[in-house]
Amino acid sequence: MPLPAAFSPIDFLQFHREELPALMASGRQGIAARAAAGLGSIALRLSDGSAYTYQPHASGVDITPGDAAADTVIEMDLDSWQGLVHEL
Repeated sequence: MPLPAAFSPIDFLQFHREELPALMASGRQGIAARAAAGLGSIALRLSDGSAYTYQPHASGVDITPGDAAADTVIEMDLDSWQGLVHEL
């Protein structure tokens, strides 16, 4: 399903390289650590093969390129991923 016109497109790579690290650095690491406590790592992979792994640890979540080390990999198209980020 295409992203509704009211929502801005989000670049997958830029989001993971710039926006998400900035959000984590702004104090959200603790929130992420509490939310992910006891969970394994998860990777989000786009249909084109681009992927990032979210690895929880005691003080936050590490976000790394690729999906080889992920416990779980979820593949989706770009529109679905953007909907996820926009909470649609």
